[in-house]
Amino acid sequence: MMFKEEFFLFDLDGTLVNTTKVVETAWSEWCNRVNLNPAEVIACCHGVRGQDIIPRFLPNADLEAELSWLDARELELSTLCTEITGAKALLLALPRQNWAIVTSSSKKLALKKLQVCGLPIPELMVTAEQCQNGKPDPEPYLCAIEQLNTQATQCIVFEDAPAGITSAVQAGCQVIRVGSPRVKDEHTVSQIENYSGVSFNGSLNIEDGQ
Repeated sequence: MMFKEEFFLFDLDGTLVNTTKVVETAWSEWCNRVNLNPAEVIACCHGVRGQDIIPRFLPNADLEAELSWLDARELELSTLCTEITGAKALLLALPRQNWAIVTSSSKKLALKKLQVCGLPIPELMVTAEQCQNGKPDPEPYLCAIEQLNTQATQCIVFEDAPAGITSAVQAGCQVIRVGSPRVKDEHTVSQIENYSGVSFNGSLNIEDGQ
């Protein structure tokens, strides 16, 4: 399968970097700290900003303090992050000015995860602090599209979580879902387990079976 779009937008957690253990450990410890059920929080925290999750479950919390605790704990755990197979090779093959990361992580945490995994740092990174509304709202992807001075129809988004997929689709982008198991999803144009069968040589190519 070949894609002619010129710009490529990547989520980070679960899309470029394996962070499930990091995210779920940090949130579980936070839930135990504030006497919440970890299973209920973890069920909806993937791909969503901490500042949007915390008030949902702890409306009277000191949001800045709780976010600071979560970020610090994720930073401590970030050495457990690993690259999703083939991510580095694909990012290095893309024109540097034509790709960006759009993440619900803070900038400090996003940079740390990329560094731990040896992934290139993009020229443009839209992080949790930069938008009034986080995923699943389309604002993060619309922000990236505007800063790249392009249009949604010229962008392919790589995402793994429902919140991110919804955000990208509502922004008007086509979405490639990353991860396993593969699920039937009317909102995505393709699904890949990882980037081992994905290449770029003027256009994006996905091998059959990926």
